[in-house]
Amino acid sequence: MIKMHQQFVRSRLLANWPKLYLGLALGGEVGELLNVVKKEHRDKVELRDRVCSEAGDVLFYLVALLDKYGLSIEDCLNANVEKLSDA
Repeated sequence: MIKMHQQFVRSRLLANWPKLYLGLALGGEVGELLNVVKKEHRDKVELRDRVCSEAGDVLFYLVALLDKYGLSIEDCLNANVEKLSDA
């Protein structure tokens, strides 16, 4: 599934989108996700579907940015497990 998502992201991106744009877009999407979490807490309602939608946007830009660095989510997950296992 991860590789299929990476291919989907590549098919949607313009090749010339710079790392800076992707990083800023990722930050914006994280902000939108956090805003939904804030509203859920403030209004005492469950916004699971909106969290899922915004998390998908975060993943889209994360995958795109990682791709610019020649990395995949799998690469980063493996590195994170290794780093935390050594701690």
